[in-house]
Amino acid sequence: MKTTRDDVLSESEELLLIEALHRLRELKQEALQTVRTEGLRPGGRPFEERDFGIPQIDRLLSKLGDD
Repeated sequence: MKTTRDDVLSESEELLLIEALHRLRELKQEALQTVRTEGLRPGGRPFEERDFGIPQIDRLLSKLGDD
C-alpha cells in the first residue's frame, strides 16, 4: 500500500511545513549573501546556493506544490 502525503500530514501541518521551508530559504539566502559580501571562498571558489541547500529546499517546496 502506497502512503500519500495526505496520509502523513494534515492540511494545517503541510501549510506550517511550507511556511517553515520558506523562512529557512530566506535565512539561507541571507547567509549566502553575507559570506559573499565578506569575500569568503572555500577552497578558492565562491559560495553557491547549493552550499547552503537552497536548491534542495526549492525541490521540497515544488514537491509540496508551492513553487
